[in-house]
Amino acid sequence: MKSIFVGNLPWSVTDADLEAKFSEFGTVISARVVSDKFTGRSRGFGFVDMEDAAAPKPGLIPILVWMLVFRRRALLGAIAAGAVATLACVALVGLDPFLAWVRVLRSPDYLSSPMFGNMALGSLPMPWSALLALAAIGLALVALRKGPWPALVAAICVGLLVSPYTLAYAAGVLLVVVPALAACSPLAATGFALTASLGVVLGFPVWVAAVLCLSVVLPSAWWPASPPAWRPEDPS
Repeated sequence: MKSIFVGNLPWSVTDADLEAKFSEFGTVISARVVSDKFTGRSRGFGFVDMEDAAAPKPGLIPILVWMLVFRRRALLGAIAAGAVATLACVALVGLDPFLAWVRVLRSPDYLSSPMFGNMALGSLPMPWSALLALAAIGLALVALRKGPWPALVAAICVGLLVSPYTLAYAAGVLLVVVPALAACSPLAATGFALTASLGVVLGFPVWVAAVLCLSVVLPSAWWPASPPAWRPEDPS
């Protein structure tokens, strides 16, 4: 089961409306619009619990690019392990689940929906969503030349901004950025953590974009030379 946060809901949306909308994309276990406990009025957001289903994860692509540049051996190991696991699963359950995943990858239904609850750049009208996505990718390419830390932060931010429905993965930015901040400025790390909740819920793309910009503008010398407990290695 996966729980999905749905924000920016009109005040008139009910539990039944939420369930009906998300049932178009899979089996809904429960749908709840959060109401004010005193007035009973909707607070404009809710939660939907759905059964897990195979779906593409385009937010991982920037991480794979980062691994290709800085952790090539680890990427090859992950690909090999994934290939072995896939062959084992095909032998046990057949090809049908994997063919279903390919169909979703080729034509994801949610991309043609009104994108209710999507807080990434894809929720913006064209051409703004495409222009901002290209700008985010450009910034990530700049960060890629600054070292493993800023490149990793930028990769996560781009995945959150460009891929739809990535709000649930926003904690990944905290997990990556806070150790680097704490190593150089505990006060900055505290401020970043304190603004995270408000930034993610009230201004998700703005907050993530701000972190992306920091990965580009902060000097390379400011960042640790290598992530903690990792040994620099020859990417070849």
